[in-house]
Amino acid sequence: MQALIRPISSSDHADWLAMWNQYLAFYDQDLAATTTAKTWKTLLATSGHDCLVAVDPTNQKPIGFVTYLFHASTWTQRGYCYLEDLFVAPQSRRSGAGTALIQAVVDVARHRKVARVYWHTDEKNKTAQQLYRKVALKSDAIQFRITTDS
Repeated sequence: MQALIRPISSSDHADWLAMWNQYLAFYDQDLAATTTAKTWKTLLATSGHDCLVAVDPTNQKPIGFVTYLFHASTWTQRGYCYLEDLFVAPQSRRSGAGTALIQAVVDVARHRKVARVYWHTDEKNKTAQQLYRKVALKSDAIQFRITTDS
């Protein structure tokens, strides 16, 4: 099965929400419902994050999604594309959907002429890392964080 890739649409809400909740559960995150609702609205908006879905060609149901955004950089005039979220439903993994979603983002980034597409993953996400090693180079960067919540 070769997944079809297309922009997310409002009719995808139920499928996206089910996958989003699985994604959050994997990362042990419990977001407020208002945050998830705002995320959904942002994905449908014409500015900010973009979202593509991988669709099963047999039933046209979404089986995965990727969110990404473009931003300026002080290191290049062309800017970067940050791939923020990538999820493929467990039953559809190893189908090529993840690779197709990443490639679709790379295609958009090439069209926009940005310098690179980059992303992060959790050290424990070994399944995703197997895919990422096939399609990209691992950076030596180490991420540090300071939360701004009081």
